[in-house]
Amino acid sequence: MTLKIGTIGTGNIVEHFLDAVESCEGVELGIVYSRSGEKAAEFAAKRGAAGSCCSLEELVSSPLADCIYIASPNCCHFEQARMALEAGKHVIVEKPAVSNLEEWNILERTADEHGVFLVEAVRHAYDPAMEAIRNALPKLGTVRRASLRYCQYSSRYDNFRRGIVENAFKPELSNGALMDIGVYCVRMMAELFGEPEGLMAHGLFLESGADGAGLVLGLYPGMEAELSYSKIATGKIGCEIQGEDGTMVFSGVSRPGKVEICYRSGERETVFEEDNGWNLEYEILQAARWIAAGDVQAADYRRALGMSALEMKILDEARRQIGIVFPADGKR
Repeated sequence: MTLKIGTIGTGNIVEHFLDAVESCEGVELGIVYSRSGEKAAEFAAKRGAAGSCCSLEELVSSPLADCIYIASPNCCHFEQARMALEAGKHVIVEKPAVSNLEEWNILERTADEHGVFLVEAVRHAYDPAMEAIRNALPKLGTVRRASLRYCQYSSRYDNFRRGIVENAFKPELSNGALMDIGVYCVRMMAELFGEPEGLMAHGLFLESGADGAGLVLGLYPGMEAELSYSKIATGKIGCEIQGEDGTMVFSGVSRPGKVEICYRSGERETVFEEDNGWNLEYEILQAARWIAAGDVQAADYRRALGMSALEMKILDEARRQIGIVFPADGKR
């Protein structure tokens, strides 16, 4: 049976997501939503959707959608996802899934109550490179440090420097460097090493009140994970995980690319390699498999929910230390 997707949002990430949908057998676009009916119709025609609407109620009740993909501003994710789940729709929601852990816990309970699936679209978590990295960690011996970096000058920062503040730099929308880019580093740390015993965080604030860059240090027994992220400068150094017997290096967190181990002996081993394109197809295919199987208690699905909860817990604590506060905090 074909999984029909309904979308919320018409931005670049939705375009990339739908490009990936086209490569996924058994998944197709059914209906698109935008606050503007005209824009929704134009986008539907462009992407070949059977329907369009400017009403969320119509979207979540439409037979043209089994699953709703949410790529609206971060602050909107919670209410839109809850509405879809309560209507019996599965949900794939862009990272960060919500503004805080409290919101995530509510969505998880709502999904369970209605017997539907809730998937955070944090693409590297489903990339086979992540599993390759996890499986290769024992080759490094005792791991002592992980340096995970995602520093990318935002395409919207030029406008910011000219005095034009777009959504990406509006904290009232639950946006900023930690939530938009740092989340990739946080999720990889959680996936590979679990919950840290301690956390230290610092951020750089911009004139809009949004954080533009920052650092998070995760403290583990015998090792530390340093996370570096930025939307106001571009990094040229990839990531590495240092062990006593070797160091693993890879291009970045959102798409690891080539994963290589450099042993103390001087030997080098490539453990995984992928192209430089977008890797959104993996999250779509995994969501489709879960939905087709219909088992909301499946171990790998429950693990993914737990990872998203841990991700939000770490983000909440990092925000507390940095001093990032969103209107959504304490509302539920």
